Amino acid sequence: KENKLVSLKEYAEAMPEGQKYIYYASAESRDRASKLPQIETLREKGFDVLLMTDEVDGFVPQTLQKYGEKDFRSVTQDDLGIQTDEEKKAAEEKAEQAKTTLDFVKETLGKRVKEVKLSDALGSHPVCVVPGEGMTFEMEKYFKRVSPEMDMKAEKVLELNASHPMFAKLQIAVAQERTRWIPVTERLPEATDGDYVLACVTWKDTHIDYQNAVVMAFVSEDGLVDVEMGCVLDGVTHWMRMPAPPEEVE
Repeated sequence: KENKLVSLKEYAEAMPEGQKYIYYASAESRDRASKLPQIETLREKGFDVLLMTDEVDGFVPQTLQKYGEKDFRSVTQDDLGIQTDEEKKAAEEKAEQAKTTLDFVKETLGKRVKEVKLSDALGSHPVCVVPGEGMTFEMEKYFKRVSPEMDMKAEKVLELNASHPMFAKLQIAVAQERTRWIPVTERLPEATDGDYVLACVTWKDTHIDYQNAVVMAFVSEDGLVDVEMGCVLDGVTHWMRMPAPPEEVE
């Protein structure tokens, strides 16, 4: 917070009681590093952060691992050591409740990100892209410059802030997307054997005459099975996830 050059000794001596790690952030400039969402959260706790702006700086904490009795910890790592056990449990429950949204975002982005997850360290920010384990984005730039033939890249992890209003809007949008009619030739997101769905069917034989009928069905290895008739449906054109459990659908 003093925005000046500081030695590791000075940083360690100034650490308040309760600070578990020596925090650092890597970026191409001091201004960019200071604007990382995680720094806002740490500063609210009264913790300083070392800003590392040279390409090779990121190698230093990984090489030293600790100074004195304190381990180095990048601000983009999962556990910043600022959550209580109760807060960790609540975060796990929140992540489980948001699984559908997180999976949808990952499916949409595909290989562009390694993972999509929630983070409680983003402060007032809705989202942040952080590097995966091992290599920072600054390290990637270094290797690209000195050994471009190696094509070494940092993995990208998308973190979302579940406490931000934008996340609530995202969940609503995902719910609407999950309950739209899609062609049966496309995979229904997260549909597995035993799941109930609604199917739009145009099918006629000796006993059945469906003309764009909407029927309740469940997913099986053989296809979609009509809940009422007990037969595998033919002529399914579109399907959608049940907007509510079967007992709640009239």
